[in-house]
Amino acid sequence: MDLEMRNLEQVKRLTNDLDDYSREGPPTEERVRQMRDLTGIDWTAEEQWRHCFAYTSRASLEETAYLMFHKEYPPVYQADLVFWKCLPGIVLDEKEIYKTYRLGRGTLKALEPLPLEEILEKIGKLFLGWTRYPDAVQDGKSWRFVCP
Repeated sequence: MDLEMRNLEQVKRLTNDLDDYSREGPPTEERVRQMRDLTGIDWTAEEQWRHCFAYTSRASLEETAYLMFHKEYPPVYQADLVFWKCLPGIVLDEKEIYKTYRLGRGTLKALEPLPLEEILEKIGKLFLGWTRYPDAVQDGKSWRFVCP
């Protein structure tokens, strides 16, 4: 079994403990040794302290645990999706529509209003566990989903 998979829960607990006690200064040599043994990386007390102290302000517990095994945060993947539907009988250049909507430059009268709440509800059902952040963009037309 892979070292990371075998020790992940222990690293998460230790990271959480280091966050709780970090106001007292860098971790003890015993805690440093524990993290080294669990991750196979020769962390210094200062490095552990820097990464685990208030980790929640930078990343999730899972992302911080990943960092402890790989010396870097996990890769982040994102995609911007733009949806539209032309009114019946209207044909428009898709690239121009995309540019207009993606960059928020305006609206096109030749497009039908989309059932936004229905679309967002279906996305939520299809991708269970994804968190929806409706306040990510102030215009009310953009939505952010974060997958676990």
